[in-house]
Amino acid sequence: MSVHGPSLALGLPVAPERFALICDRLALEGPQRPVIAEIGRQLGLERLELRSAPVGQEPPLSSIATSTGAWTFPVRSDAETTTWLEGNGTRDEAALGLIAPLLAWSLVQEASRTRLEHRMAAVERSAAHARDLAHLVTQLLGAGDIDTIAHLGTASVVMMLGVDAGGLISTDPSGRWILRVPERGLAVEIPPSEHLELTRRGPVELELDLAPGPDSLDQALWGWGYRHSFSVPLDYGNQQRGVLLALSTSKRTLSPDAHVAATQLSFMIGAAIDRQGDQRRLARSEEQLRQAGGLARVGGWDYDPLTGRVEWSEGVRRIFEVDADFVPTSASTRGFYSAQALARLEEKMLECVRDGAAWDLELEITTSTGRRLWARHLGNAERVDGHTVRIFGAIQDVTDQHEAREQALTASRVKSQFLANTSHEIRTPLNGILGMTQLALGTQLTSEQREYLEAVHSSGQNLLAIVNDILDISKIESGKLELERIPFSVHQAVFGAVRTQAGRAHEKGLEVIVDISPGVPEVLLGDPVRMGQIVNNLVGNAVKFTEHGQIHIAASMSADQVRISVQDTGIGIPPNRIDAIFDAFTQADGSTNRRFGGTGLGLTITRELVRSMGGRMEVESGVGQGSTFHVWLALSAAPVQPPRAPPTGGLRVMLISGNRRGKAVLTDQLEQLGCQVVSAPAAEAMRRLLESEGGPVDLLIADQELEGTTGVELFEAVENHEGLNRVPRLLLTRTTGRPTAAQLRAGAVRRVLTRPVSTVELAETLFELRREAGLSGVDTPVAPPPARRALRVLMAEDNAINARVARRLLERLGHHVTHVTDGARAVDAVEQGRWDAVLMDMQMPLLDGLDATRGIREAERGTGRRVPIIALTANAMKGDDVLCFAAGMDAYLTKPIDFDRLASVLDALATSATGTSG
Repeated sequence: MSVHGPSLALGLPVAPERFALICDRLALEGPQRPVIAEIGRQLGLERLELRSAPVGQEPPLSSIATSTGAWTFPVRSDAETTTWLEGNGTRDEAALGLIAPLLAWSLVQEASRTRLEHRMAAVERSAAHARDLAHLVTQLLGAGDIDTIAHLGTASVVMMLGVDAGGLISTDPSGRWILRVPERGLAVEIPPSEHLELTRRGPVELELDLAPGPDSLDQALWGWGYRHSFSVPLDYGNQQRGVLLALSTSKRTLSPDAHVAATQLSFMIGAAIDRQGDQRRLARSEEQLRQAGGLARVGGWDYDPLTGRVEWSEGVRRIFEVDADFVPTSASTRGFYSAQALARLEEKMLECVRDGAAWDLELEITTSTGRRLWARHLGNAERVDGHTVRIFGAIQDVTDQHEAREQALTASRVKSQFLANTSHEIRTPLNGILGMTQLALGTQLTSEQREYLEAVHSSGQNLLAIVNDILDISKIESGKLELERIPFSVHQAVFGAVRTQAGRAHEKGLEVIVDISPGVPEVLLGDPVRMGQIVNNLVGNAVKFTEHGQIHIAASMSADQVRISVQDTGIGIPPNRIDAIFDAFTQADGSTNRRFGGTGLGLTITRELVRSMGGRMEVESGVGQGSTFHVWLALSAAPVQPPRAPPTGGLRVMLISGNRRGKAVLTDQLEQLGCQVVSAPAAEAMRRLLESEGGPVDLLIADQELEGTTGVELFEAVENHEGLNRVPRLLLTRTTGRPTAAQLRAGAVRRVLTRPVSTVELAETLFELRREAGLSGVDTPVAPPPARRALRVLMAEDNAINARVARRLLERLGHHVTHVTDGARAVDAVEQGRWDAVLMDMQMPLLDGLDATRGIREAERGTGRRVPIIALTANAMKGDDVLCFAAGMDAYLTKPIDFDRLASVLDALATSATGTSG
């Protein structure tokens, strides 16, 4: 550096050659005390010293000379330190102004040298650790004894797996097994243990939560403070050289990447031990170690933030497919990344420099040959005194894993879309079947017609449940089964499920009895659909494996738990096969499947549903003795009042039944309704009626299936007796073997109910019979339904039958309906007219429901109008409601349309001040 010319030009009071000498000394020695003193002498000062203090601490003297001639002059100030010159004598501002920048530069150079020295010391301290796979391979190849190998290997375990310590089990020359834990300075002989089973071609790895026990090695590790171990064999070639252990002082679960890293380390350490024991295999060992580095397509990199130097291992060069003369720099490596990927990488690098934050990114790269790959980028920082002095990491080619993951996600999306389409295609005609049936049930019907239509409706609901089961299987497999917690009627849930199976039971001549204890609240909080599935599956299973006798379903309540018990008189289950029946696609034995059919999946789904609801299951069974399945579900009473049953109290009823248990259950139901019950066998019924004390009974109830006769024949005898023929008659039948209309007329049967009969159904029937017979106590006023405001509803639906169903339901609610067949017409209709609500189907031609909704919301922008839009979909897949609300819809209904839910949604609009678009 030449300073002669500038120094003279500035009028330096020191000879230029002497000033150059000062600069040289500053460059070589730094701002040491002798150098500062020499500068003072050259400036003719009595004293000159260099001082420093933390930021915020002022110099001890004012910058203006005091009476003693002492003064200060600022040199530099950074975020942490303030530095100044302190002297005595005449101060030359110009000379000091020229000297100060040189001193500042010298201080920066000294700090850089200090950081470099710290960094070199840190590098030396970490020399025993493998910085990456390539470095570890090099170190292991140079290891001359087992202790060095143990030190290198266990240090790598700590670094790469993030555990507290590593251990190495290997044999000494005498064949004894030695455990080395360098972290604790241990090298002890161990007896046979579970860990050594890994060396006998046993399991490929062993992960244990350590605890005091019979295994002496586990006992020792526990005593040393370790609570978790992960062990892999040192598998090299056809021999096991020992076991590598990863030890932690707390219980933990290692990630899949840690498992892979441990396997790679064990391979390298095993190769190093083999090489150390037999030099004749040296060439093969080196090749195997190099292959281990390339096995995972991984390489290491290093970056110096002070100098900008970048280093790549051979593994990284192979990934980027660069030539041997390629020099990686911050500039030359940018071209391998897209702008977006580069921005993410640079953001992480800056965070690492500033805070030392590690990162793990998966980025797409383009190699020098133009190939596109996916590479995992890992980075970490080495920090000294709060400063990042080195950034290092690894890059791994994960293209295969990325593509496999994308394929899996694509397959999952395809599966979900298939299920959604299948659900839609099945639900659409089901909506027509159930909707039309529901409309027909709202008309004037004979009791026989009503019963047939109710059977159609029940079968349709059963088919709908099967469709839902298809979706549930997918949800259970993916762990995404969700439960509702809403008020529901236990009687409706249980009887609805039982009746879907009653037809099959009656075809086999089985009696189905439902006994719900009076202690069970009418309304509970829970998931009615899942509870119905549980009951349906258990009853279906009982019907399948029962040839003679009966199925008894009981429900009781205690301590916020409902117990459902399903008891059959079937073939029973051997005790040693009870657990197996809950395995998917499994039944008690192979002949069971051939004899009874089925997949054996029902009980598996039931158990998972029970578990999801926080419940439990138990089974009691014996071969030839039938089976009883108990289910406990955590359900609590809902804070709502059940609907009041119609008045039926005071009726004197004669009950004639051929089933002892069924008669007992029905007697309890009648007595709960306030009836006086007299029971009689069929053979004595006429005599009991004629001899009845207190006058004739108010009602006769009889089973159709009686011993030696039928209920219809018994009622014919009553009809032919002048003193009894005015008594109303109720017949209880199975779903099969029902009497004809002519037989019912001959017996003057007023009502027919299918067993099992719910208490609610029985109460309504008794009320109707009582009213028709003119008995007292039936003039209870019924409150009129609340008046509804008629709405102008625009309905967008492309399916003609579904549109007809929806129109009839809306008109039954008193609303005015206009129908369009696609989303585009719906948008036009909203723009041209005023509507109180829009019922929008999701899947329509030209424009689907989502796009039509977006179009309507866009047209409304700035007008101050917002018409409520109700989604109507047959998909009912998870997330469909989210899509609807995101598009701008206000409510969400699924097909088949639930009349009560539709009424509730529209009633809310009818009473809302903002429920109109105009």
